[in-house]
Amino acid sequence: MYIEYLTATRNSWLAYTHTPLYLILFFLALLSIYLIPVYVHYEIRLVHLLPTTATILLTGIKWILPLILSLITIALIFIRFSITIIFFGISLLAFIVFYFTYRAFSDFDLKREQAE
Repeated sequence: MYIEYLTATRNSWLAYTHTPLYLILFFLALLSIYLIPVYVHYEIRLVHLLPTTATILLTGIKWILPLILSLITIALIFIRFSITIIFFGISLLAFIVFYFTYRAFSDFDLKREQAE
């Protein structure tokens, strides 16, 4: 379906929608990475989860690049050395995600305290 959209809109004015779609998908992917750590750390209701996650994601922007690079590096190591999945598995990925999201939480809390 996505490939059909790309080929159908290649020569029309809808070709200008590709970049915003990529940006929205990238934002949603980052948002999905931050959802569980925000829910666990702040223990907030599900109604307030998405706005809080988006706010933390946008205020802790300097932690996004190291997070993505670390996840890509670990994924490449898992692909190259498959045996490491047995020893480290999902726990290493979870540790990396929670480490960088905790850093973003610390920055968010510091900015919130300074604003008060």
